[in-house]
Amino acid sequence: MNDFQERVIAAQDLRDECREYGIRLSVNGDGSISLFHGTSAENAEKILRDGFAAGTYFSHAKTVTGYGDDGPAWYANVKNKNGRVLEVLVDARCVEFVSSTGEFYTPNALQQDAASGLWRDAGKIFSDKGFDELIREAVDRSNETAIQDDVAVEKECEL
Repeated sequence: MNDFQERVIAAQDLRDECREYGIRLSVNGDGSISLFHGTSAENAEKILRDGFAAGTYFSHAKTVTGYGDDGPAWYANVKNKNGRVLEVLVDARCVEFVSSTGEFYTPNALQQDAASGLWRDAGKIFSDKGFDELIREAVDRSNETAIQDDVAVEKECEL
């Protein structure tokens, strides 16, 4: 099973869990889920630059949490005065659903993947390649660098 398939299955499982609590969560075409986070304008810029801290809470909607409490828009506009609501495409494997509040949180920091645009666990490697293939590529790169270093040393010795 590749990364995309695993991402879709995780998103579908999370969607189904949310349904049991009356919360509608959609799976996007790229296998991500759309979540919302309200914050101050200053924090929004920091988040977009550095990522979300571990323990950040999200909602499935802009205006409410899962059970109708004040949602991201309230945090952005009332609590933080002229803040922002960030809509983020999240890999469902990187968030957990809190059934008691109808919210989602990230147990680990999230960063935006430059290639896909998805927000993912900053400490995990997501790839369609198997572990053995990733290790082989890393060893090959390491060997290539060592050979280049040897050639550079030989050239310096010839001078």
